[in-house]
Amino acid sequence: HESEIEGYTVWNFEIIFSMPNPIKTKRQDALFEKKFKKKNKRKSIVKKKLELQNNAVLNRKGQEKKNESNNKLKDIEYLYDKALKDYRSKKFDIALKEFSEYMNLSKTEKIINAKYFTGECLYQLKDYKNALKIFDNVIEINKRKIPDALLMAANCEIKLNNNNLAKEYLNRLIKQFPSSILSEIAAKKLKRMD
Repeated sequence: HESEIEGYTVWNFEIIFSMPNPIKTKRQDALFEKKFKKKNKRKSIVKKKLELQNNAVLNRKGQEKKNESNNKLKDIEYLYDKALKDYRSKKFDIALKEFSEYMNLSKTEKIINAKYFTGECLYQLKDYKNALKIFDNVIEINKRKIPDALLMAANCEIKLNNNNLAKEYLNRLIKQFPSSILSEIAAKKLKRMD
């Protein structure tokens, strides 16, 4: 309805308000809740499936990385074994390269052995000065290899005609490791030097 008040057009309308039927509303709420739960359930199922697929992909990628890492480790260990085999076969130049490569690639405790055998290869190749440096380094960093390194350092000094320094290494070996079989060898070398 339209009317005029003081020159302005005013619209008249009735507002009718009624309370919703509680039974009908309850049914509608229940239907809405049921649809909402179904929808959420579907979403959670889809979400779980996606999570499982993602986990499977991540696990597969993780397994591939682990396998790749294991293969690299096997290759590195193979390199050490090959170097040792070449050393024992008196292929000192080849073994020297392999031990050096192994030390660049590996992070295991065998690095000390590789370093020691690098010194042995240098000694066999008559590079006594560099062999001596390696043996001195092994003496500083690894207790287990000290007796071997002391004896080889003494051998290097003998080859370099530094008998007094060789005696120091031999005496140190005897003093620090009296029960070692290498101490007996050191004592015999000392007797021959006198």
